Amino acid sequence: MPYVESDEYVEITNLGDQPQELTGCVLMDISEGYPSFTFPSYILAPGKSIRVYTNECHPEWGGFSFEYSQPIWNNSEPDVAVLYDNQGKDIRQLGDGNMGARNAFRELGAKVGVAIFFIDASKGVLAILIAQAANIPQVAILFTGAAAVVGHNWPVFTGFRGGRGESTTIGALLALITQPMLIIAGPAVLTLFIRKNVTTASCVLFIPLPLVCWWLGAPGSLISYSMALPC
Repeated sequence: MPYVESDEYVEITNLGDQPQELTGCVLMDISEGYPSFTFPSYILAPGKSIRVYTNECHPEWGGFSFEYSQPIWNNSEPDVAVLYDNQGKDIRQLGDGNMGARNAFRELGAKVGVAIFFIDASKGVLAILIAQAANIPQVAILFTGAAAVVGHNWPVFTGFRGGRGESTTIGALLALITQPMLIIAGPAVLTLFIRKNVTTASCVLFIPLPLVCWWLGAPGSLISYSMALPC
């Protein structure tokens, strides 16, 4: 590959179904001026590609640079977004193997976990809002929210391995019983901030929710729903 003053790179793609360890592997004679490159610690996930740039336009790593140095979304699977960490590891192979916000928060950090939470919660919010806009009966709206949680927990395209449904449940309940959810949200978020424990924060949110709904005069169907959906 001749050396030029523009982007040139070697692209490596993992066409297999298993992660490939590239740490310590050496690329030889890939360009003039930079005859070889040794990979730092890196795992290339199935279906993913990386580029090793071969000129001074990208001086990182002594003339070479990596794409995907931050957590990324891999959309190679049909209709599925799978989160990978900064070493190309599938989130389903980290922690408890869960694709939801809780495992992302624990394994990939607060920023990624919060981002996943909002994405997952939006599923529940949108399901309820669309159902309400369609002016369908209340019982059908409740089933729509439950269906969003089921779809999140057992997605077909990942072999029925999804999340735990907490974030999607929060989204659905926030759209249905907004006032009770906002009242309890403060203590729940404070608990998460102090204890750094998602399970404890979820208990603070969900356990008193039916009582707050009753206190605010919510219909019996919504009180029952606030108990059943998080289970």
